[in-house]
Amino acid sequence: MKKKKQSRIILEILGIILALIWLSPFYLMIVNSFKTKREMFEDTLKLPDVFSFENYTVAFERLDFLKTFFNSVLITVLAVAVIIIFSSMAAYALSRRGGKTSGIIFMLFVAAMLIPFQSVMIPLVSIFGKLEMLNRGD
Repeated sequence: MKKKKQSRIILEILGIILALIWLSPFYLMIVNSFKTKREMFEDTLKLPDVFSFENYTVAFERLDFLKTFFNSVLITVLAVAVIIIFSSMAAYALSRRGGKTSGIIFMLFVAAMLIPFQSVMIPLVSIFGKLEMLNRGD
């Protein structure tokens, strides 16, 4: 019984350490977003002397945030709608048909979900950049 308690405490400590490691980039991003450039380069870990929202206003203006946000929402809504339609049709066909072929196709779908997002998006953005198809709204 005592051994279980010790192993549980060790697991909890390990979990807390892993959580802090996982959360540290978020801390750095949030804290440094309120600093001036000078403060960012002096000490990235400390809290800012004065919390400044100037970085947010500059980013909002330079990035044309409302237009970009609208484009992102539009693309997301359309993509999710198309994915739901085609995925439900594929799921219906796979579940009704059964057999070895359906199992293989299902495993291909599952394997495709294991591919990291970056390994798909980085080449895709590179191709679109070469075709001059990035930032076409300007």
